[in-house]
Amino acid sequence: MAYHVTFEPRNRIQGVKPSTAVMETAAEAWAEVQMLEASDEKAEVRDDAGRVIERYELRDLAAKERN
Repeated sequence: MAYHVTFEPRNRIQGVKPSTAVMETAAEAWAEVQMLEASDEKAEVRDDAGRVIERYELRDLAAKERN
């Protein structure tokens, strides 16, 4: 399943539009979300069906993939 990570600056910057990156695994998406949040970006993750994946759900899915 692919994960679509949409991100933008937490504080609006004129002319900056949200961007989306597609990650193939939950672990990749979780690492991306953590990196984005550390650099003061807000991120939203959706699955292929368009359902929003909450942060804790993504973390748990990534942990399952590692085991």
